[in-house]
Amino acid sequence: MAKIDLTHRLRSQEQAQRRLLSLSEIGELPAVENEERRARACESLKYFCECYFKSLFYLKWSEIHLNVISAIEKAVSEGTLQALALPRGSGKTTLCQCGILWAILTGKRRFGVLVANNQGRANQLLDDLKKWLECNDLLLEDFPEVCYPIRKLEGISQRQRSQTYRGEKTAIDWKAGILRLPTIADSPSSGSQIIAVGLTSSGLRGLSVATRDGQKIRPDVVLCDDPQDAKSAASLEQTNTRERLIKSDLLGLAGPGQKMSMLITATIIQEDDLADRLLNRSKNPDFYGIKYKLVDQLPARLDLWAQYNDMRVMALENGETNEEATAFYRDHRQEMDTGCTPSWPDRFNADEISGVQYAMNLYYRDKLSFMTEYQNEPVDLSPSVSTIEKTTIDNSLTGRPLGFIPNDVDFLTAFVDVHKYLLYYVLCGFRRDFTGVVVDFGTYPKQRRRLFKMTEATPNLFDAAGSESLNTAIWNGLECLTSDILEPSYEREDGTAINVEKIGIDAGWGATHDLVLNFIKQHPRKDLFFPSLGKYYSATSRQMDDYKPSKKVTRGDAWIYWRDAERAPTGQIIFDANAWKTRLHIALNATPGDPGKLSLNGTPDDLAILVKHLSSEYALQDVAGGVTRDVWKAREKGWRDNHFLDCLTGAMVAASFNGARDPRTFQEPQKKTRKRVTFNDLRQYSVR
Repeated sequence: MAKIDLTHRLRSQEQAQRRLLSLSEIGELPAVENEERRARACESLKYFCECYFKSLFYLKWSEIHLNVISAIEKAVSEGTLQALALPRGSGKTTLCQCGILWAILTGKRRFGVLVANNQGRANQLLDDLKKWLECNDLLLEDFPEVCYPIRKLEGISQRQRSQTYRGEKTAIDWKAGILRLPTIADSPSSGSQIIAVGLTSSGLRGLSVATRDGQKIRPDVVLCDDPQDAKSAASLEQTNTRERLIKSDLLGLAGPGQKMSMLITATIIQEDDLADRLLNRSKNPDFYGIKYKLVDQLPARLDLWAQYNDMRVMALENGETNEEATAFYRDHRQEMDTGCTPSWPDRFNADEISGVQYAMNLYYRDKLSFMTEYQNEPVDLSPSVSTIEKTTIDNSLTGRPLGFIPNDVDFLTAFVDVHKYLLYYVLCGFRRDFTGVVVDFGTYPKQRRRLFKMTEATPNLFDAAGSESLNTAIWNGLECLTSDILEPSYEREDGTAINVEKIGIDAGWGATHDLVLNFIKQHPRKDLFFPSLGKYYSATSRQMDDYKPSKKVTRGDAWIYWRDAERAPTGQIIFDANAWKTRLHIALNATPGDPGKLSLNGTPDDLAILVKHLSSEYALQDVAGGVTRDVWKAREKGWRDNHFLDCLTGAMVAASFNGARDPRTFQEPQKKTRKRVTFNDLRQYSVR
């Protein structure tokens, strides 16, 4: 057996180690190319962007950009919280990315966090910064202590483990979601770190990193870019969760005695979404909210712009350019620009001649998107003729707590709205002239939060019943809820006992129609209950008045009572849902003291969710064949749960069924009387 030459093997290993060290050692850093330029860039974010990122900021700065730059500098230097809403395409994200890079490179901040709606988007933001550090030649010239070691990796991330400078490891960390800058002695950014996380990521809390010299640094600058999307903005629960994550988890990332710098770029998608809250200084005074529009207001001469748009659309339909419409605008520009000032005058496309023209092209392309994405003023463009607004509800407050029953109340009614996850109810007190008050409302099971949506209910009917069966969950829920409504001994203010005389239960959902009928049939107090079906009547529908009274049908005020002893021993109420929602609108808007006025017990906080439900729909006028009717529709965006609205209209129907009559709207059905025919009347028809 040949002898192993250990000396030769050791010599080969030493040579391999020296070769590896020679590849790992980056050598001396290049000198700073332009000390004056670097010093000026370290002092001014505006100059930093202009100098090193000309390809990104090639248009003239607008006043908006200068204000935002000033806000970023203040946030970085003083540790303030900034929330920014700029028109789409204004470069707010890029500007803030440059701001966080500027803060880290200059040593003003040590640990940056890039936060986005999800992890993928956050990684994209960090990848942009990595590309700039790796490929930007001007940054290499003036910040060689950062860019040169990164260049020496040559895109091979495995080299980061062994890379050294003067025999010491640079400790670069260059992987998905993480960027740790080279550890270089006397570098202001030595060992600084930037990471990317999604806002709802489980790894958001407790972020910290240990440096090579034994220090532990915590985040001190955060860029949160568009922390919501359309889906989360439409969910109250998700909005509340994300607001809490920003205020607690993100702001809590800073170490003891450190001030956090935070920049939030956002777009308002709808009223009271996350962006709207953060930008509202009265709701969140800690965040210095800045909101800008693409134009201060629309031009005064919209008639001329309508002509312009007709020409533009015609050209698009024919596959032609926009030259004719632009020529029309050029000839009438002074008139067409009147009243409209763009926030960024130099922002327009090659086939346009001004910022106003650019804005109006966007406006006519999609008005809703224009108001949301470019004006930061989302509006409901539905042509509503009638809405139940918060101001209407505020004018109906009694100042009394929930559960209070005034002395003039004659009887109580209730209505239960049946759904898969929750049962909703409203309890009302009424006088005979239909003057009413909402005594109480709520859900079964009772929710832990004041504001919630049905799909986000915790607990729900299945939790309460301990069953996965829909019928079992709803049946048990109806038993518990109706007991809660009937068991209390209700008293008016003067101590006089008062009873619940009618309770309607929604039987309009096909999946539970028979269940509701059977529940009422077996209830020991079935005389108080009636199944209820709200029907949608438009101008073209068969009208409620078309039902002829008979042994099975009793016609009331926009409702009919239909008897079927076999299926529903107590009968069923079919009512005109559109008509009664309009009655509710009239009742809430009535002057206090007038007959038929509907008032609300409870504080504004108590009624917050009721306000959401009552304002979830709007009414349009439907006209056909000489018939004009209000039809109520769900709003196109925003809060869409309307269950307490249905409960309140159902409770009013129950009051009407119990004999209440609103003198303003009720008309007694005219009884048809047969004319008495005398003998003399018959004589004129006698055959001659």
